[in-house]
Amino acid sequence: MYCPNCGAKLPDQSKYCGSCGVKLSDFLGATAETSEVQETWSDDSTPAKRRKQPVSVKPEKKTKRKLIVGAAAAAVVVIVGIAVKVGLSVVGRNDNAYVYLSDGKYELLTSLKQDEAIEIAASKSDAAESYLLSFSPDGEYVYYYTKYDASFGTGSLCRAEYGKLKEHSGKNDNYIDVIATNVRLGFRFLEDGTVTYVSGEDTLYCYDGKESTQIAKSVNNYYTDGSSRIVYEAGSYTDGYTMYGIDLNEKDNKIKLAADYGYVYDAVDFDHIFYTREDEDYNESLYVVGFEKDSEKLGDNVNVFYAIDGVTYFTAANGTSLTLYDYVEDPYESADSGIVEPDIEEYGIPTYRYYALDSNSDPEDYEQIYTSCTNDVYFLWYGYSMEEYVERYSSDEHISDYQAFIDKYKSLEDENGYLVVTDAVKNDLIALAQTNGQGYDGEWLEFCFYKEQNGTSYDYDSYYADYEKYEEAADRIEMREALQSKDNAFAVQTLYCYNKGKLTAISENVLQTRFCYYGIMYNTTDLVTDTIALENVSSVFDVTDLFSMDNEAQNYLVSTADAGTAAIQMSKSAAETFAEAYESSYAVLYLGDSNVYMNDSNGGFYAASVNKGTVGSFQIITDDAEVSYIDGSTVYYISGEYTSNDCVYCDLYSYSDGKKVLLAQDVLFDDINLYSDGTILAYTGYHSNYGYELTAFSPDGSKNIIADDVTLYIRVDPSTLLYIADDDLYLYDGKEKTMICSDVDWLWSQKKMEIQNSFGWYSYYYD
Repeated sequence: MYCPNCGAKLPDQSKYCGSCGVKLSDFLGATAETSEVQETWSDDSTPAKRRKQPVSVKPEKKTKRKLIVGAAAAAVVVIVGIAVKVGLSVVGRNDNAYVYLSDGKYELLTSLKQDEAIEIAASKSDAAESYLLSFSPDGEYVYYYTKYDASFGTGSLCRAEYGKLKEHSGKNDNYIDVIATNVRLGFRFLEDGTVTYVSGEDTLYCYDGKESTQIAKSVNNYYTDGSSRIVYEAGSYTDGYTMYGIDLNEKDNKIKLAADYGYVYDAVDFDHIFYTREDEDYNESLYVVGFEKDSEKLGDNVNVFYAIDGVTYFTAANGTSLTLYDYVEDPYESADSGIVEPDIEEYGIPTYRYYALDSNSDPEDYEQIYTSCTNDVYFLWYGYSMEEYVERYSSDEHISDYQAFIDKYKSLEDENGYLVVTDAVKNDLIALAQTNGQGYDGEWLEFCFYKEQNGTSYDYDSYYADYEKYEEAADRIEMREALQSKDNAFAVQTLYCYNKGKLTAISENVLQTRFCYYGIMYNTTDLVTDTIALENVSSVFDVTDLFSMDNEAQNYLVSTADAGTAAIQMSKSAAETFAEAYESSYAVLYLGDSNVYMNDSNGGFYAASVNKGTVGSFQIITDDAEVSYIDGSTVYYISGEYTSNDCVYCDLYSYSDGKKVLLAQDVLFDDINLYSDGTILAYTGYHSNYGYELTAFSPDGSKNIIADDVTLYIRVDPSTLLYIADDDLYLYDGKEKTMICSDVDWLWSQKKMEIQNSFGWYSYYYD
C-alpha cells in the first residue's frame, strides 16, 4: 500500500506512515481491522534478522452462509486466573451498524440481536481488505467499492443509506448510489461528509451527496485536513510539480501554493505546509506556506529531521564556518614557504680534458695552467709521468730532482691528478727543466697543461633527493591551501524548531546531528578538541571527521515531543556508557518525558534521569528487552523472545517510575493492542492456514483465551468483541461466545473502541 498523504510505499495495513508520520485512518476513512494475509516470521535467532513470510489464513470456503443469532456456539471460555474485569456482553443497542463481506456480497447488520442480515450489494471482486468500505462520519451512509481490480487499484465507488434498507425490499435500490466508476482505492471524508476521490485517470473529484464535481486533472497526490479544504499536487516530473489549495466552499478560488519544488515534507496543517526546493548543487532550501500564509523560506542548505502537524525540526547553514587548517598540527609551514622546484641544470657537473703545452705556448693565453706528477708530460719524450719515470730510470743521475718534485707536490693534485702551477711550482719546473732539459726558451712549459671543458654530467642522486623533498613540500602546500580555503570551510549550522509560525533557534553552533527516537542528538563546536597532524591528512575529509559525532563527548539532546526546544546534555558517565554500547552492539536512544532510555542490539535496556538539564548515569533495567514504544514516561518493551512452530513469541512489559510490569506473556509480536481501560488483546498461537489464537489480558494480569483460528477482530466497546474465526463471525460478551453468521470474509463496524497503543511488526487495524 501507499501513504495517501506523502505517497511513500508502506507495509500493508500500516497504522501510521513511517515516512511522514500521519495516522492513515485520518486520510483514508478506513475502519477495517486486519489484513487477509497475516504475517509470521522465520526462526532466525535475533529480531533484526527476522524475515516476514506471508501465510494465508483464509480457509477453504464452507457452505452457504447462515445467520445463527442467540445460540451459544460453544461452551463458556475457561478463564486463566481471575475473571477479566472488562467483560464483553451482547448489546442490543441500535446505535451501531456492521457490514460484513460474505460470498462476494456486502451484508448489513444494524443490531447484533437481529435475526437477519440485509444484502447491500455484490462486491463483484475477489478482494477483501479494509479500504474497500467505510462508514460516513455522520453514521448515515456506508461507502464501498464494487468491481475492485487489485491489479489497477480501481473499482466502482458506491454508497448506501443503510438506515433505510430493509430485507428483501424492492425499494432498497432507491437508497444506493453508484458515485463513480474507475475510482482509485482510498477515498477520504471531509468534516461535512463530502467525499473526495481520484479516478483512474488521475482526476480529483469531490462528491457532496448529490453529484461529483471535478477539482483538477493530472493529480499526483492530494491531502485533506478534515475541513472543506484540499491541497493537491499537479504536473509531472518532466514539466515540474505545482501545489494548489482549494476550499470547496469556494471552488472557483484556487490558490497556487508552490511551484517547481522538490518534496512536500508535511501537509497535515494546511496553514503550515513544509516543502523543499533544490538548487543546481542539490542543496535543499526549506519553505513553509499555507492557505492564509505566503511562502516563507525558513533556511538554506537544510536537513529536515521531523515535520508533522505544523511543526518541523531542521538544521540550516547560518553563515559561519570553521577553517579546517585551524584543527591541523603543521610544523612545516615555515620551511615550506621558500621551497622551489629543483632545476636539473643546477645539478650539472662540467667535464674537462687536459692538453699538453709546449715551449712555444704562451702562458698568458690561459686563465690557468697545470702540471702533474702522475700524468704523462711532454717533457719526457717517451710519454712518461714523473712518477713512472722515477720508477723506470732509477739510475738516472738526476732522478732525485724528479723525486723531490714529486715529494713536494703530489699531495696537491686534484682527483684527476693535476695541480695548479703557482709561481713556486713554476720556479721548480724551470729549475727541473734547466737541470734535465736542452736549455731552450720555454722548455719548462713541456711539464704543463691547459684545461678545456669538453662536456657536462649531472648529479642525479642529489637532484632526485631534493626533488622528493620538493614534492613532499608541494603536497603539503597544496593540502595547506585546501585546508585554508573558504571553499572547504565546514559550515556551522543552527538547529531550529518551527512551530506553527514561531521559529526558535535551539543551538547556533551545531556541527552534526543524529536522529533519536522522539528526539535529536547533536554536537557543537565547543565539543571538538582533537587535532590532526598535517602528514596524516590525505584529504579534507580527514579533518572534517573531527567534527563527526563523538559518542564519548557530552553531546546535546532535544526532544521533539510537544515541540520542545530546551536542550539537555549528556553527562560524562552517560556518554561513556552510550559510547561503549554503541560501538559494541549499536545502541539507540529514546527520549521520554523526564528520562532518557537506551536500548542496544544485545537486549540491554537502560534508563537515566534528567536533572537540571543533564542526563545522569545510565542504570540497567534488564538485559533482555527490545523497546517498542514510549508513551510519555511509560516505556513498552518486549522480552523473552523464542520461536515455536515458525512463530516468534515474546512477553510485553511496561516500565515507568522504576517499575517493570508484565502486561502479556507468550504473545505473538505480530499484533498486540492495548486499550484505554488497560485490557490487551493479542495473538497467542497460530494455526497454520487458519488463523490465530486470540487472548485477552486484563490489567490485573489474568489471561483469557477467547478463540482459535481468528483472522480479524473488532472490540466494539468494553463489553462487546466481534471476531472472525474459521470463517464464522462471533460475538463474545466476556461469558459466552455467540455465533452470528457463517462464511464471513471481512467485517467493518461503524463504531469501535479506540486503541490506546498498538505494538507489533504490523498493526492490523486502525483507530
